Amino acid sequence: MKSAFPGQFSSNPKNIKNLWEEAIIALDANVLLDLYRYSDSTRSAFLNVLELMRERVWISYQVAGEYFSNRLSVISAQAKHYDDSVKVLEKLRASFENQKQHPFVAGETLAGFVESFNKLVSELKESQAAHARRISEDEIKEILGDLFDGRVGPSYDDARLEGMITDGAERYKNKIPPGFKDESKPIGEQLKDRCAPYGDYIGWMQLMDYSKLEGRGVIFVTGDVKEDWWLRHSGKTIGPLPELIEEFMFITSQQFHMYQPDRFLEYANSFLKQEASPDAVEEIRDVTVAEFDDDKAQKIFDLSSAFIRNGFWDYETLKDGRTVLRNHHYHANSDGRMENGHQFESIGLDQFFSERDLELEELYFKEQIRGLRNKRAILRAEQEKCLSALSDLNRSASSLDFEDKAPSLNEQLHLVTGQIKKLNDEMREFQSALRNLRHERHDEE
Repeated sequence: MKSAFPGQFSSNPKNIKNLWEEAIIALDANVLLDLYRYSDSTRSAFLNVLELMRERVWISYQVAGEYFSNRLSVISAQAKHYDDSVKVLEKLRASFENQKQHPFVAGETLAGFVESFNKLVSELKESQAAHARRISEDEIKEILGDLFDGRVGPSYDDARLEGMITDGAERYKNKIPPGFKDESKPIGEQLKDRCAPYGDYIGWMQLMDYSKLEGRGVIFVTGDVKEDWWLRHSGKTIGPLPELIEEFMFITSQQFHMYQPDRFLEYANSFLKQEASPDAVEEIRDVTVAEFDDDKAQKIFDLSSAFIRNGFWDYETLKDGRTVLRNHHYHANSDGRMENGHQFESIGLDQFFSERDLELEELYFKEQIRGLRNKRAILRAEQEKCLSALSDLNRSASSLDFEDKAPSLNEQLHLVTGQIKKLNDEMREFQSALRNLRHERHDEE
């Protein structure tokens, strides 16, 4: 049975152990691009693992090309996210600075919150500036350039690529993975453009070529979550598609396994016998690569986030399906108003949910998670302030002074800690909803 269906038995512990000890560690383009979406600490944690496995890491020529083609778009999009976060925080800070709006909050407490806001805004602006500089001074590109120096596969000549376009079209027609979910990508007349829908297939063939040449198995790390890569059941990811494993084994006579970036980080740290940061794993898990082109994704994000933040289009309205934008070539002003020339149309709930709701719901959940993280950062700063004040009081104050001031500080600390816990609970709920929604989207596709 195992010899007849090798793809169904490839994930046994012995095979996996052998792969972690000897296999090529191949990365997808989305994994490299996600490095621009991570916080500094999470990026460092991920790059540290790659550096420790430097002698085994590798990328295909197709992956390298996709990374360079999309790098600037991702940098620009992330810089825009920083700018949006700063605008939201500055608006919130302005409301707190007006004590008349908060007459029942002590002035000292308000001052503390405003101070925390200022610190957070300052850090975000610094991060925004650093990120924007990456357009011309990209330290991530330099690190990757060094890490993968001499570890990029060869390109295919034009004749080979023309043949792969023909082969790819036949594979996609018969739903042979990987890549058939990209069949609808727009194409142009140039060879590079005509290859666009077949990027996953080309990269897959280059990966197998290298495995066969080296005589080693492959651990492939990808942020792609589509059904032309993964076997899913009841909303859960089981593992790589057995068809992929069987084709890989047939062509190369080697073993193959696949991980999403968060699971790779966990297992890699375990293999390297070092601690994996739970925060880094969580952040990587939350970061996902859009299943549509970056420009379109940015337009949708800009629109939905502007509408939600400014109350022009709140989530309940969106969810109710009373209004939906039917033309996807749009953008919003900073105040959430639409430019002239864009059409709105009232449609029914059923029709709405059959069209764009899943994309927009996903963006809503991501916006909520981002907002909760900002709030948590503010509260954590306040928590640190309380702890520091208690520590100073304990070291230097008299007994009477301590007894006088400590209870209020402890009360405030208890309150802030409870608020942080509540935010964490809310965040987990949104993260769970987001994961379920992503599975739903892929199931519908």
